[in-house]
Amino acid sequence: IGHSLGGKVVIKFAFTYPEKIKEAFIADISPRRYNIDFVQDVLKNLHKLTIKNFRKREDIDILLSSSYKDKAMRSFLLKNLYRKKTKEFAWRFNIEVLLKKLINIQEADFVKGVCEIPTHFIRGENSNYITREDEIIINKHFSNSTIETVKNAGHWLHADQPKEFYR
Repeated sequence: IGHSLGGKVVIKFAFTYPEKIKEAFIADISPRRYNIDFVQDVLKNLHKLTIKNFRKREDIDILLSSSYKDKAMRSFLLKNLYRKKTKEFAWRFNIEVLLKKLINIQEADFVKGVCEIPTHFIRGENSNYITREDEIIINKHFSNSTIETVKNAGHWLHADQPKEFYR
């Protein structure tokens, strides 16, 4: 299972090592090229924050809210915040590596031929990461696939509608 860039990783793995996967779940990403400007901007903004100086998670949320109005998105980002043994805040993900490797989400040149692994695509109703046009690409390259839509969810569908997503 993989969401967004993680979904792209699962797709690449499925095409590279099909014998190692029994079933795949791809959350809100399609096997096509993507514009990475928004994600790159989010990561750059997070990288600029000196979160170790904050005392409360709420203060970081307030700061993020000036740039990102979507509470669900901020909640998703803040789930990746933790306190080190020194009690300073830190991110669970390596922002520098993500910024360097984010270009990988753009590419889909590894999608060649047909993947026969049972593959389930899950999209957010209010997201544009899996469009009607993408359904054609999915059906072309995944012979055993389904596409489900989570109502009232955007790209962070597992944060927007967790019960429906897990169902």
